[in-house]
Amino acid sequence: MKTILARTLLGYFKFLAKIQLKKNDFLIIGVTGSVGKTSTKKAINAILQDYYKIKPSYKVNSESGIPLNILGLKNKNYTMIEWLSLAILAPIH
Repeated sequence: MKTILARTLLGYFKFLAKIQLKKNDFLIIGVTGSVGKTSTKKAINAILQDYYKIKPSYKVNSESGIPLNILGLKNKNYTMIEWLSLAILAPIH
């Protein structure tokens, strides 16, 4: 039951994040690798912030963290009640 609910909520957040991305026509820059990611993200941020509105996402690299970051939400203690409250807040954000 918990797994079904978790998959459903994750799909819901992904769906809303996709809508948010399409609505605002964001450009996403992904940085991968085993060394220097944080420094590279900070350098990209420093260069682009003078020309564009930037929303860096540090420490948000999980399957649930990325959609929540796109929606402007943050999960603090990962309880079921908090997940459900985020599901209610997500369409409002």
